[in-house]
Amino acid sequence: MYSLPIQLYMVAVMLLSGIALGLAYDIYRVWRGLWRPAGYRAILGDLGFWLLATGILGFGLVVGNWGELRLYVFLGWAAGLSLYHSLVSRLVIKGLIRIAKRIARGKRRLTAGLVAAGVRWRDWLARFRPKKKE
Repeated sequence: MYSLPIQLYMVAVMLLSGIALGLAYDIYRVWRGLWRPAGYRAILGDLGFWLLATGILGFGLVVGNWGELRLYVFLGWAAGLSLYHSLVSRLVIKGLIRIAKRIARGKRRLTAGLVAAGVRWRDWLARFRPKKKE
């Protein structure tokens, strides 16, 4: 039997692992909703998410209670997921969507600026091009 501080540490790590899994799921959910991968890309994305989820939970399991898989581990993960989902999931999703929109807007501005600079450069170089004789 472990002492009370160690047991509290184990439960806290399992809660944090559940919260981290919820965050990873929301990030993946927003990414998948915005970029809509299809076919094999969707399959690879799902596989990548589950590998990441396995890593998050495995890391929490090893750090939290030395890899011992017991009932309280699942309860801690479920409680962490529930806490995350009920308290901050909506805010995180809104924030991620806002960040993605800002990135897209910045990308459009950068592209437009580069195109405009290329046009100006082309026009400037055209002044030095020899004229065609007719």
